[in-house]
Amino acid sequence: TATGNASDIAINAATVSSTSGAIQLVAGRSITTSTATGTTTELATSGTLLLDAVDALGTTTNRLDLDVGTVAAQITGAATTGDIFLNQVDGVRDALTIGTATGLDGHADLSGITTANSNDITVVTQAGTLSLSQNVTADRPGPVALPAPGNATATATNPPTPTSTTAPPHPLHRPSPPPPPDRPPPPQGTAPPRQP
Repeated sequence: TATGNASDIAINAATVSSTSGAIQLVAGRSITTSTATGTTTELATSGTLLLDAVDALGTTTNRLDLDVGTVAAQITGAATTGDIFLNQVDGVRDALTIGTATGLDGHADLSGITTANSNDITVVTQAGTLSLSQNVTADRPGPVALPAPGNATATATNPPTPTSTTAPPHPLHRPSPPPPPDRPPPPQGTAPPRQP
């Protein structure tokens, strides 16, 4: 944990690993690496990984390389300029679940992946299935990219229930008036009215 407002966690040419335990990284600013994507696996466990930062998690060219079972992540800063870039390597586990990660040292459990201040989310699996059991939500209008190249696939094992809203009618659109009722026939034995 790096709690200062300007505190980063930099994992440079190193690996934080556990056989099956939970891993948690919390940064007052960003969690980064100086190694190019696919060079070094920064985080590895068959358990859960919790990533919590104010500004950024990785960059587009230096993504956090993972070999984990389940990940949950968030960036929370109201003025944050960074995004989330995670890359699940073709390693021991391959498959990755975006789910609920165990909080440590008093930190609450974290579910899904979220951003703030219109930031992006990019999660890539290189070989295994990318499964979603919790929501992935980018603060609008930040895009979400969940590519699964090569032999990887993406599935939603517990997708949120879709909802929809009905737009109100356009103010210039009015329903057509009903057709006039049929006129009753004139009584029998009476002449039709004379035309002037």
